[in-house]
Amino acid sequence: MAEAAADKKATDIVIVDLRGLVDYTDYMVICTGNTPRQTKAISDEIRRVLKEDHRIMPRRVEGEREGEWVLLDFLDAVAHVFT
Repeated sequence: MAEAAADKKATDIVIVDLRGLVDYTDYMVICTGNTPRQTKAISDEIRRVLKEDHRIMPRRVEGEREGEWVLLDFLDAVAHVFT
């Protein structure tokens, strides 16, 4: 997820290891896009890479239409892409 975000020029990329702290996910990837359009491109790339390389689809996606903040929930990992 972090590499896919970096490929679309995301900034402030942080990977948070939540194992043993919460039950709903193991990792959280947080990153920033400069505009809603870039934020959507970052989230699209994360989704594409996980689908093509790992055959994983998100269980839930929120905020995609507006593009100010997109949440991609892949269960074991969650991506938050902020503008």
